[in-house]
Amino acid sequence: MVSVVLERERNWVKWKQEKCPEYEKYPSAADKESSTSSKPVVKRARRQLTSPLLEQILSESSKPSQILEKIKGKERATEVSLTAYTDRFKEAWDPENGIEEEYWPDKDEMVCWRTMRAAMKESVGHLDLAVKGTGTLVKGILGLDTSEAIKESTDAAASTPKDGGDP
Repeated sequence: MVSVVLERERNWVKWKQEKCPEYEKYPSAADKESSTSSKPVVKRARRQLTSPLLEQILSESSKPSQILEKIKGKERATEVSLTAYTDRFKEAWDPENGIEEEYWPDKDEMVCWRTMRAAMKESVGHLDLAVKGTGTLVKGILGLDTSEAIKESTDAAASTPKDGGDP
């Protein structure tokens, strides 16, 4: 392989020394075979570019106010209020509902993220509790006792063995 590369390099240097004369590249044997056995090209009929749907879109585009109203419609609204998220947490935490802890919203990263985003918009005063988790944040928003959640998180941190002792 090295010899092939060196040979090509020598040829390239020689070509450059001759001030890059033009050259003609002859087709390879494979190209000759494929060009002789190819079938004539069949052209497809062109499709008509107008359709009823396209005409409807073009006619509506001349009325920007109607398009804007469709875009602003209530069915396009995607923002969920903070109360909708906190209601999910209240429902899951209620022992009468019998929802297992693994299915609680504070175990779902997406629900936690969306709840925190909604809290950033509507309940900025409670965001200091977000450091302790979304569950604590929601308890603060709902006015529930957050000291239990704080105590549980500090107890869990205290019971976790720390590195730094004997190897």
